[in-house]
Amino acid sequence: MAYPQDIKEIIKRYTDFLKNKKVVVVGPAFHMKGWRQGKVIDSYDVIVRLSKGYEIDEKYKSRDIKEYTNGKYVFNKDIKLDFGSRTDILYQTMLPNWGNGTQSPINELKDDIKWICASFPDKRHRQCIIDFIKYNNNRIPMHIMDKKYWEKIRDDMRTIPSVGASAILDLLQYDIKEIYITGFNFYLAKDENGFFYYPDYFYGDKKHLKDNRPKGKHNHFKIFKYLKKLYERDKRIKCDKTLIDLMEKY
Repeated sequence: MAYPQDIKEIIKRYTDFLKNKKVVVVGPAFHMKGWRQGKVIDSYDVIVRLSKGYEIDEKYKSRDIKEYTNGKYVFNKDIKLDFGSRTDILYQTMLPNWGNGTQSPINELKDDIKWICASFPDKRHRQCIIDFIKYNNNRIPMHIMDKKYWEKIRDDMRTIPSVGASAILDLLQYDIKEIYITGFNFYLAKDENGFFYYPDYFYGDKKHLKDNRPKGKHNHFKIFKYLKKLYERDKRIKCDKTLIDLMEKY
């Protein structure tokens, strides 16, 4: 069986959906806390989140939002002010971990999310994508990143791109007006508790918050340097202050 890829109809629909749009990709870095970027994020035509980022939306619907702060959980009703209030596109690995892939709550998401996208079209993820296609059963329109393009990125980076990098590079293929990258620090900074992510991102999975360092299949510094060069060339790319400061430092 050939590797699953978008049919012509899906390519056209996804292209038309993104055409001339201002897009924001929202990452889970800890520095998002307290920035109150929610209105800025919501002002974009298309809001893109990653992996389990859809959970942020679900937590907005509850008044009892819990957040890990100073070693304990406290109530926080202002997360929406930091992260915005919707998800239009969700990029995932399709691996069924942490609520991804066949563990994604499709019935709860189908009325809000416009597209769900597979960001790792490689051999390891092939069966996961096939399983997700069956599981999704056309409930949410699905886009699969072009395999040959992804492989070229991997070879140029000399490492496997992360979910966020794959999403950004995939979106830049389309005729978008602007892409704003926020909530990314590529593990070059962490908060006073040693967390790289916004504490609510994995909702209490403190080990993952601290242990997902630049190791294994992803070399995050190579990814960072690749995107830095792209930022310098492509005027459509805008970055938040933290990422710009990191680019000036490294």
